[in-house]
Amino acid sequence: MSDPLMTEDDVDDLSQATADALQKVGYDITRWKEVGAVSPGVVGLLYAWFSNQVFQNGIIGWVGNGYARKGEHRVLAALTRMHAGLDPDMAAVLFHAFQQVEEHGAGNPESTLPGHLDTLLWERPMRRLKFGFAVAAHWDANADPFALPPPRWEPPRATLAPAKGPVRYPSVAVGLTPNGAHLDVRMEDFDAFDYLNVTGAVVRGLWRAGVSDEEMRRFLSEADDERKRLGEVCARWISFDGDGGDAARFQRIHDGLFPPDPLLASFPQVKDWHGLFLLPEGAIERVQQALKQVNYVQLKEPAAGLLDTLRAALRWDPDAIGVLRGETLSSADTPVFELLVQASQTGQRIIIFGLRDAAKQELRIQAARFRSHVHEPTSA
Repeated sequence: MSDPLMTEDDVDDLSQATADALQKVGYDITRWKEVGAVSPGVVGLLYAWFSNQVFQNGIIGWVGNGYARKGEHRVLAALTRMHAGLDPDMAAVLFHAFQQVEEHGAGNPESTLPGHLDTLLWERPMRRLKFGFAVAAHWDANADPFALPPPRWEPPRATLAPAKGPVRYPSVAVGLTPNGAHLDVRMEDFDAFDYLNVTGAVVRGLWRAGVSDEEMRRFLSEADDERKRLGEVCARWISFDGDGGDAARFQRIHDGLFPPDPLLASFPQVKDWHGLFLLPEGAIERVQQALKQVNYVQLKEPAAGLLDTLRAALRWDPDAIGVLRGETLSSADTPVFELLVQASQTGQRIIIFGLRDAAKQELRIQAARFRSHVHEPTSA
């Protein structure tokens, strides 16, 4: 493969310029020559539109919104096949997606597509985007992508049947933790246990092995139903890490998807840190450190300006709100207490530091009105 003729930033700028120029012809990309666009920008824009639509609406959105109406999927398939050497694995996924569009009614908003496609495409979005950038960067500015010959589609593949036994497809090995880093099919980042990354890697392994779409849909349904046991579900379907996995690795996936509450180590008697909590002023820094990975808003205003500040903070829907100047609140601050209680009932974690006894009593009265409870844990 020859060296790229442009950088990714060059391709991005050129794609945007192409989109701006196409506005004159209703964004009809087949008329790119009329508006003076350049060929690499057209290639970059084709991939960019595909990636953006897949990210926002799935591949059915890309088709339904008309992006394949004039055979763009065939152009992209031809470009992808021509430049497969840039990233053979991603090229295979993309070519498969474009072939499915061809086989299931390209350009027809009512068309249905196999359910596994979005899982394949959502798994590695940046790698998919970079492949499009790379193709455009290597494209000859004097060539017309719409003049490429139609792609030669892949023939039907033999379907891999499930096995009898505890693992449905034991011949399909997928690396889901560092123990499986040596495998051909594996997660790209073992520190990012996102549901889409895990299921995407498994579906990629199943698809490459020739498992039917019906079976892949069944796997995705089970995975969705048992998200808290996702590692165990994967181990029922494929050879987890190539050796079947174990309880510790299944727990690693669980903790990645459902991380332990960061405050439990400091306040072990609290099993669910949702609601309304009172803590001493001395716990401010400890809580701040524990919640540094979540959207935690600290309100430093005294009672006089707290109500408006609290309303403003709630508009951003944070995970947790800390009222740092609780000592300035008194039993007369009923409106503040009402809003704090209401916020605690809508999913926010409300923590008030340094509240004095008289104010605590008023807060509990307001909480009782809303059938809520005020927690006052002690630190470990």
